[in-house]
Amino acid sequence: MESNTNNGRKRKSAESKEYRSKLSKAKENASQFTEESKTGKIKRILIRNFMCHDALEVTLNPNVNFIIGRNGSGKSAILTALTVGLGARANITSRGASVKNFIKKGKNSATIEVSLFNNGSMAYKPDIYGDSITIFRSIGTTSSYKIKNWRGEVVSTKQNELANILQAMNIQIDNPISILNQDISRTFLVSSRPEEKYELFMKATLLNVIGNNYKEAELTCEQEYEKLKQYNKILADARKEIEELKKSIERAEGIDKFRDEVVDLEKELVWAVAIAEERKLGKFEHVLKKCEDNFKQLQDTGSSAKSKDEEINKKIQELEEEIESAEKEVNNNSETYNKARQEYSIKKNEHSTKIREWRSVQSKVKRLEDDISALRKEIHRLESADNAEQSERNQIKQQLANLEQKLDETEALLRTKQTYQMHLETDKMRLLKEIQTSRIEINNCQKRIEKIRLDINARKKYSDNTLTVFGRNIPRLLRRIEEEYSNGHFKEKPRGPLGAYIKMKDSAWAPAVEHFLGASTFSTFCVDNSRDAKVLNTIMKEIYLNERTPQIICSKFYNTVHDVHAHCTRSSHYPNLLDAMDISDPVVANCLIDQREVECILLIPSSKEAAEIMSKASKVPQNCKRAFTQRGDTFYPDPQYRSYGGPRSLKARFLQVSITDTINALEEEVHIIDNEKDSAIALYKTISEKEKRISTELGGVRTEVTKLHAIQNQYKASINDLKDKIEAYETISVTVFKNELSELEKKLHEEKFEESNLNASILQLQKAVESLEEEVKHHRELRQNLNSKINPLKENIKELQDEKEALHAQSRHATKKLQVAHQALQQATVEFEQQQRCTEKAVTDATNRCDRIDTIRSINELERLSKDVKHKILEIERMFGTIEELRKELKEKEAKCGKDIHLISKIEKSYQAHIKRLEFRKKLFTDMKHTYGKKIQNSFSNILALRNKNGTVNIDHARKILELEVHSSNDSNKSINDARSLSGGERSYSTVAFILALWECTGLPFYFLDEFDVFMDKVNRRIIMDILLDHTKMHPQSQFTFLTPLDTSNVLAEDYVTIHKLAPPERGS
Repeated sequence: MESNTNNGRKRKSAESKEYRSKLSKAKENASQFTEESKTGKIKRILIRNFMCHDALEVTLNPNVNFIIGRNGSGKSAILTALTVGLGARANITSRGASVKNFIKKGKNSATIEVSLFNNGSMAYKPDIYGDSITIFRSIGTTSSYKIKNWRGEVVSTKQNELANILQAMNIQIDNPISILNQDISRTFLVSSRPEEKYELFMKATLLNVIGNNYKEAELTCEQEYEKLKQYNKILADARKEIEELKKSIERAEGIDKFRDEVVDLEKELVWAVAIAEERKLGKFEHVLKKCEDNFKQLQDTGSSAKSKDEEINKKIQELEEEIESAEKEVNNNSETYNKARQEYSIKKNEHSTKIREWRSVQSKVKRLEDDISALRKEIHRLESADNAEQSERNQIKQQLANLEQKLDETEALLRTKQTYQMHLETDKMRLLKEIQTSRIEINNCQKRIEKIRLDINARKKYSDNTLTVFGRNIPRLLRRIEEEYSNGHFKEKPRGPLGAYIKMKDSAWAPAVEHFLGASTFSTFCVDNSRDAKVLNTIMKEIYLNERTPQIICSKFYNTVHDVHAHCTRSSHYPNLLDAMDISDPVVANCLIDQREVECILLIPSSKEAAEIMSKASKVPQNCKRAFTQRGDTFYPDPQYRSYGGPRSLKARFLQVSITDTINALEEEVHIIDNEKDSAIALYKTISEKEKRISTELGGVRTEVTKLHAIQNQYKASINDLKDKIEAYETISVTVFKNELSELEKKLHEEKFEESNLNASILQLQKAVESLEEEVKHHRELRQNLNSKINPLKENIKELQDEKEALHAQSRHATKKLQVAHQALQQATVEFEQQQRCTEKAVTDATNRCDRIDTIRSINELERLSKDVKHKILEIERMFGTIEELRKELKEKEAKCGKDIHLISKIEKSYQAHIKRLEFRKKLFTDMKHTYGKKIQNSFSNILALRNKNGTVNIDHARKILELEVHSSNDSNKSINDARSLSGGERSYSTVAFILALWECTGLPFYFLDEFDVFMDKVNRRIIMDILLDHTKMHPQSQFTFLTPLDTSNVLAEDYVTIHKLAPPERGS
């Protein structure tokens, strides 16, 4: 045991000697540092109205500074001011979330000035800033920076310039090892966990930044690899398209064969046209020859007919001369014959007339004799049967009276039944109308229920969409409007439904406002112009089908609400409707102003107040046109004062109503309508039963009326028969017959006298007629002898004239035929010449096209074949495009594909190089972590050796923990794995040793350590103070500042060390 102790002492002595030799060497080298070592060190800190300080200026030693002050004196405020003044965020300080929180209580702003040394080769823009840079930061309502040079002139106000200065001077303001505030100090000195130590190690060495950069590079590499895969896929698709294009070109090259076939067919077609024209020419030539022959034949026929006509005329003239001589002889006897025949005709007519008159008189006499005989018989009959007929007449009159009485009774009963029938029919018609009304009401209730249930289902389906309150189709309609607007079919995007833009400032008014404006207003849409209205109407019809579409208002859109100040109504106690609404869109507000005059409508809570104000013109506010209450009662102002009551129960359906409330309201409405439907069904059944009962009763009444009508008609017929009999009896009288008999006998005597006179006249006329007849017969015989000679001659003339007329008709027909033949010949000649020219042109065109082709195929067949081949060409071109376009597209795609291959090749090479660089940097990063670990391990061991301790720093990068193992050099086998199990002083010592090791590995221009010694005993504190001062002497290139509330009387103030004492804090009484 004694030997072990001695060995430990020797080892400690050796290590201490090594460390002290380094220290002495560092002291010797410290004198060699020039002004270059001051670059980036803090020269001065000046703060005003910052945290607990009104004004504080601290001028720091470029080497070592101690800031001493009691708790609350503002030591940490200096660190916070330094951090914030150099551009750090407030949360890094762990003292507040915002820099405004650092302004002293009762002040509006605070300022921080931090001056930095800017000496040596590492100086930042020395020609501009000189040997000193001052950063001035003002904190108030806004935060600003001013960066000044050594003369105090402002060079820049940009934060980027500050970042450049800090980077050039290697000032890491957010590195906790550079400024270790009291919160971090307490954490590491008292209860530091391995994870927190590892985090401090990574931040202090900036390995966390390098690691994050590596991860970002790795992520970028992965993203670029994904892009590379996409490019390869696109390239594969492009190659596939190129292959398909090549195949299409091969197929399209087959078009040339079809094109050659089209050319051959077109050549054959032109010769087919020429051959067809030649055939037509042959036909026209045949027709021309036929017309010429016919014309010549008709000319010959005309000349022969002329000579024959002359011969007929000569014969007729000879016959007429013979007839003329015979007629002279007949004319001499003609006058006597005519006179006798005329007289004979007169007498014969007179004789015939008298015979007709005689016969008429004879017939009248016969009729009169018959009538007289009949009258005499009737008079004899009436005189024998007069008494029996009188009794029969009396009996008929009695029957007539009885039947008329029964007829009156029947007609009275019939009128009663008809009146009853009319009432029943009226009741039936009324009931049928009520039944129809009930059916309509039942159907309407059913339709309303179905529509509301559709609305409920739609609202439940789109329960997350508040717009379904305005109708189940509104979300679909708005989507379609958005699509059409994005496609540019609307000049201005339609606004709607209007209710979606309206909110009541006081929700209690929502039901009354809905009642006043009307339910349709809230689902209405507003458009800017009539064209937009037509487009919107088409969309609505597409969505709503047979349902009623929302109303569309066409009104010019303005981006500002109309100025209605001049003509709106104002009241000190009541708002107008426009002011009571919160309308989110000026277009909707303008629409309501234009359409409903909402600025002139007053809202008065109660009917009593409304009646009192609106009924007196003196109390009515200016421009008020109407007012309504929360119950929906409407009032019109005096002098046309009137009021209308609102519905019994008002509920809001649109304004500030949730989907759940709407669904509940709709379900309640369904229940109400169901009740209405049940009532309507019950009423329908009652009315139907009553109608059936009345129909049955009406049928019975109609049967009775029909029977009564039959009885009435029967009575009327019997009465008419009896009246006819009575009238017949009264018209038959013996006296009448006797008077008539005497008149007939008188007429008979007159007619017989007339008959005897006519008989004598007839005998005289008969003798005269007979003598004249003999005379006429004698003259007729003489004429007949002459006519027998003349008539054959006339017949011969007539035959010759007929022959001549036939010859003339034939000649006229021939002349017409000759004219027609001449016209036909001219027409045939013209057509032949035209066809000859067409044929010559067709043959010339065909010869110019190619040599003669004697085709047998028709023009239609060739055109059809050509059309089919051209159609095939078009099909191929439509399927594959023209061969020129395909070749051009292939060339473009091959060129693009070549570029893409080159680009992808470059990207792939770049990616592989990047992967190699990444792997190399990953190895460097790993080596750097191990190097830093070894360096920290060596520094940590050297510092612990001063307390006769051995220690190791175990860094597990995979688990991200750092553990300090400390054990006594006297007992190396017994280790303490967790430094927190040491005593408070020893734990602080080991943690400070770890911090110094981190300082050893970083080369920052300044380090600040706050409250590092508050948990140490005096011995450990003295040792640590010595170690810290020794460390500062070994690293004169950096500036060190220690903040402590404890006494530092053992530290001597000299040029190398400056001690700053802060005044004790002011305590409230």
